[in-house]
Amino acid sequence: MIIGESFAEEIHAAGLGGLPFVWTKDEIVYSDSITRAEKTAIEAVLAAHDISTRRKDRRAERQGRIMGANNLAELKAVISDLT
Repeated sequence: MIIGESFAEEIHAAGLGGLPFVWTKDEIVYSDSITRAEKTAIEAVLAAHDISTRRKDRRAERQGRIMGANNLAELKAVISDLT
């Protein structure tokens, strides 16, 4: 098993962020307090995980949205979305 750099984003997108487990590129280590359902959900994310997917560059994404605003109203909308 190899876990790529986008795994954290995938875990958070699945609503599993903050659960008691950690991972390295080679393994997942679960806390004794994790439930079977939580472990199954994490394993489902891992099964669908594509190690070639790169982590999103959130800073560049935000910067592009700000720079792409054409007027003050659009800029305010972008800033509102970011907060």
